[in-house]
Amino acid sequence: MAPNTHRDEKDPLHDGSNSMPFEVDVSLPSFQNSMIAMEAMRHAITHDSSVTAGMLQSVNRSIDELQMNIGARRLAIADIEHDEEIAKTLRILGKIERGETVLDDFKECIFLTDAVAEKLGTQDYYLNLNFPHLQVLTDRQAELLSAYNGMLLKFEAIIRFSDAQIHHLARCNVDTLSIGVPQMTDAQVQSLATFPRRLSLNGLTSITDDQMRILATFEGPFLELSGLTSLSDAQVEILTSATIPFVRLLGIKNLTTSQKKLFEKHPDRFGFKLPTVTPDDL
Repeated sequence: MAPNTHRDEKDPLHDGSNSMPFEVDVSLPSFQNSMIAMEAMRHAITHDSSVTAGMLQSVNRSIDELQMNIGARRLAIADIEHDEEIAKTLRILGKIERGETVLDDFKECIFLTDAVAEKLGTQDYYLNLNFPHLQVLTDRQAELLSAYNGMLLKFEAIIRFSDAQIHHLARCNVDTLSIGVPQMTDAQVQSLATFPRRLSLNGLTSITDDQMRILATFEGPFLELSGLTSLSDAQVEILTSATIPFVRLLGIKNLTTSQKKLFEKHPDRFGFKLPTVTPDDL
C-alpha cells in the first residue's frame, strides 16, 4: 500500500516527519495493547458529535499510518528472539515461493509476501491454512488468499483487519473461516454475514446491538461467538429470533432468567457452558 502523502494541517497525530517521534515498546504484548488502544481512540472519535467528517478522515488516516509504523518497527525489532522469527519466516517463504513443500511450516510465519499469498491461495496441497502467528496482512494478500478452496482459513494473531480485507476473506470458498479480532466495524460484520458456511468469530469480545442485527442475517449453518462473555437483552432477542441453525456461545458467564427462558425455546440451536442464572427479574 503506497503511503498517503497528503497532510491535513489540523491533523492531531502527525508531526510532519516520516518517522515516529518517540520510542515505542514493540514487544508482542505491548504491540497488541498499542493497537487496541488506538482502535479505542478511533472508536471514541468516531462517536464524538463535535468531530467533522474531514477531521475524522484525517485522524483515521493518521491512526492507520501510526499502526503501520509500529507494525514495521515490530517486524524490525533487533532482539534475538524476533531475529529468529524473521529468519524462520524468510526461510519458509523462500521455500513456498520456490514451490517446495513445507507441510505446516507456514504456520510459523509472522508475515507473508504477495507471491506466497498467491501460491497458498491457489494450491490444492494445503487442506488447512491456519496462521496462529501471522501479525500483519495487506489488502492485496487478503484478496489473493480469498481464492483458497480448502477446509479451514484461520487467523489468530492479527488484531485488526481493514474493511477491504474482511470483504475479500468473506468471499473465500472454505468450509470454515475463523477470524480472531476483538472488535469489528459494521462494514466488516456486514461482509461476514454473507459468508455461507461455518464462521468462527471467537476473538470477538464485544459487539453492538446493531452489529448483532446484521449478524443475525447470517445464512451459514454454524456461527461461533464464544469470545463474548455477556449479551444484552436486545442481543438475546435478536439471536433467538434469527434462523441461524446453530450458534455456539461457550464464553457466556451469566444469563438472566428472562434471557434463559428465551434460549430454552430453542434448545437445539445454541451451545453454552452452563451459564449462571441471576434472579434480577424475578
